[in-house]
Amino acid sequence: KPLSGIKAVQTLSRLNRADRVRQLITETIPDRVAADAAFRNAQRNSDRQNARIEHDRALLRVMTALMRDDTQLFKQFMDNAGFKRWITDTVFQLASRPRAARAPRRSTAGRPGRRRRSARSLPSPARTGSPP
Repeated sequence: KPLSGIKAVQTLSRLNRADRVRQLITETIPDRVAADAAFRNAQRNSDRQNARIEHDRALLRVMTALMRDDTQLFKQFMDNAGFKRWITDTVFQLASRPRAARAPRRSTAGRPGRRRRSARSLPSPARTGSPP
């Protein structure tokens, strides 16, 4: 049964927001953190612990810059300790990969036999040892 006009718009809006948040967490934020000069320097010239400290500082700078456009994501980052731990661990893993490994994946929507990557395919908080 087709969705009514309002329900269709609401559904599309939720899907677009979910896709945007997925893209922010898996592509935009890790790319911006990886591009941070202090983080890159720490990765090249320090141990993992110091690189992690610089990563956390870079992530806070990136999240603060996103605050204007994505206030809900920023609010969760600042107010929800479990979410902050999870996103910090996830972005550290993604930002620490070489650039080619962080390249955005092409959407496979509409192709037979292929599944589109969704927010559900993000590393779960359970895998990083912290609650959502």
